[in-house]
Amino acid sequence: VVVPGSAEELAESVRLCIERGIPIVPRGSGTGLSGGAIAFGGSVQIVTSRLRRILDIDVENRLATVEPGVINWDLSEAVRKYELRYIPDPSSQHACTIGGNVAENAGGPHCLAYGVTTNHVLGVEVVLADGSTVWLGGDTREAFGYDLRGIFIGSEGMLGIVTKIVVRLAKLPESVHTLVAAFKSMESASQSVSDIIGTGVIPAALEMMDRVTIEAVEPTYHPGYPKDAAAVLLIEVEG
Repeated sequence: VVVPGSAEELAESVRLCIERGIPIVPRGSGTGLSGGAIAFGGSVQIVTSRLRRILDIDVENRLATVEPGVINWDLSEAVRKYELRYIPDPSSQHACTIGGNVAENAGGPHCLAYGVTTNHVLGVEVVLADGSTVWLGGDTREAFGYDLRGIFIGSEGMLGIVTKIVVRLAKLPESVHTLVAAFKSMESASQSVSDIIGTGVIPAALEMMDRVTIEAVEPTYHPGYPKDAAAVLLIEVEG
């Protein structure tokens, strides 16, 4: 395991491994459900957890430049005083890193209305397989040429290791309301999802839980879901 403290150390680690023919597995916090950070025999894990600085917050242009080890939730907390937020919110956002989010193109409850990580990343600095460092995209909404940034996001470390990320920030909503709707069948709950979207209303979040999930959650967390419901919809609207 190699835990570099800078982008330069990370690039040098890659070069040393490549020279010796040693496979590399990048790792953030390891929270991804796809197992993208699992190492195999004879490989070196390059862990980005020490690269955790928020390098710049551009309030006027609603941008932030961060290192890959920054915890997803910590970025939103850092910009909250400017009434801004970083929208992508994986279920593990209190533990997962933005570098890992980029590698996995992570989503979250709000991806229905706002999209996933690729919709909120403008540019990435990456170390390629030969140890060279390049920028893909930048700090503007549009970039000329091929969308190499888009190809890199979600590539799970196969194309390189991210060392800096320029992300879009958004204004905090003035109002947020969460609703719980209970249904006697999965079919009626599913139809309601279609009906809501069909009206042209796109909730910030819209998630379904079936009876098995309700029965598993209720004894532990006591959220108060109706025990006789076949399904519930969790709906969040904001504006």
